[in-house]
Order: sequence, then C-alpha cells, then structure tokens
Amino acid sequence: MIRKLGRLAAFGLGLGAVVGLLSLATIAPALATDNGTITPVNSCLNANEIKKWYGHDDEAALFAKVTSTPEGLKFDGASLAHRDLDPSLKLADAPKHALLTTVGTVTGVPPLVKFRTDAPFSTLNIDADGKWWSSKINPSDPGGISNPVAGPEEFVDLPLTKVAPVEGVQVKYTEGTTIEDIQIGYATDTGNVATVKSLVYATKVYAFACPKLVASPGPVNSGSASPKPKPSVIKTSKSPAPELALTGESGGTNWPAVIGGVGAAIIAAGAALYYVTRPRRFEV
Repeated sequence: MIRKLGRLAAFGLGLGAVVGLLSLATIAPALATDNGTITPVNSCLNANEIKKWYGHDDEAALFAKVTSTPEGLKFDGASLAHRDLDPSLKLADAPKHALLTTVGTVTGVPPLVKFRTDAPFSTLNIDADGKWWSSKINPSDPGGISNPVAGPEEFVDLPLTKVAPVEGVQVKYTEGTTIEDIQIGYATDTGNVATVKSLVYATKVYAFACPKLVASPGPVNSGSASPKPKPSVIKTSKSPAPELALTGESGGTNWPAVIGGVGAAIIAAGAALYYVTRPRRFEV
C-alpha cells in the first residue's frame, strides 16, 4: 500500500509539472525566429556563404526582396538580409570601414551596411560618407542620422535618446556593448535597386557571385576510334650466345692452339700433383 501511494504521488508531481510548463508556454511571448535563408541561384563556390544570410519573421517582406543571381545578391527596393558575426565584436574593437562592391547598374543609391548591437539593442548604420549613426538616437543628437560619428567606438557612453529611461536612468551604449550581426539592404526605402557582388568587413570577405559551374570538357572525339595502346611485354628468354670464330683467319684468334696449350698445361699439373701426393713405401 505504501509503495502504491508513493507511485501515485510521483505521478501527481510529474503531471503537475507538465501542466505548469504548458501554462507558461501559453503566456510567454514568442521568441523571434528566422525567416529562412537565401537559396543560391546555382551550385557555386559561394553557395555556403549565401545560405548564411537570413531574414527575421517580422521582416519577411524585406527579406523576400533579396534574391541570389549569378552576379551577386540583388536588393530590389525595401529589402534587408542579416548574417551573424562570428565572433561578435565590441564597439571599441569594431573596424569603422566596410567595403561594399556592387556590379552592373545601380538604381538610386547602393544598399546600406548595418549592424545589430546587444546590451543595448539597436541598429547601427554606415552612411555614404563612411560615418555611423544609430536607429535609437534622435536625428540631431550625437550619433543620430543628422549628426553621425566617425566610428563605432564613439558610441560608448552615448545615450539612446529615442529610448525611454529605465527607472529614471537613461540607457547608454557601454564598453560591454557588442555587435552581433551584419546586415545589407535598403530597409524601408523604396525605388533603389542594386546587385552586391561582395562585402568586406573585419578582415572577412563575404562573396555573393554565384555563376553556374561548368564541367571540364572530356577528350576530343575526332570521329574515329583511336587504337588502344598495347601493353609493353618484357621477354625473359635468353638470346643465343654469340658464335666464336675457331678458324685462324686473319684478325681472329687461333682457338685450337689456345685450347691445346691449355689442355697440355692441365695434364702436366695433374701429373705433378699425383707425383707429390702418391703414397710411398719406406724401407726399414
């Protein structure tokens, strides 16, 4: 009975935990999710890089206006694409210059290069003159669109004047503020069209051209089949020994005389050896 009661208690606790989690899920705000990634137009060397650029759910209409072409990423009117920085950068360490390269005709102006910051959240922009401004600072305040700063390090300690104070304290950028992603696009601006070939920032090159890969051509067929090469064959049979001249012709060796002399010498040596080694009888 005690074991049964213990099992029922454990079951009740587990069920209560599940119900509690479901209740929290219904009242918790939905987290921001990504709205897919860009699909490369071809299977190209830059396909993996292109797939790392994405949009957020609340920017679906902007992200839909970014498409992959053989020449690069096309931004058509109000458009925006993100890419995470790895690693993230502190404001004081982030480079101030970004190089955006377009290809073909640009209608209006080239797309902006933007950055998302964390602690506090904001969007930083680089204008056509290479200066920086924040989406969370009033236009005429230092760091605003009408009063930009020279680089990201100058945002440290600047107040976000578009953000309401928290418990009477003005929100500011700090030395711990980080840049978490990089963005390209016109945001909500319309009437601009451009194709971006590449972007260079913080020593990294983001390349977007995606030409169709062409297979290398095979051997040229002349119309007639080429004869197959025959494998090399190594013969191991011995060649007949060259014949020696046994005649006494002019210029040749008198081999009968040589052989006869050698034979006589062998006979003489054998006789001498027998004489020396033969057994002898000694008289007493």
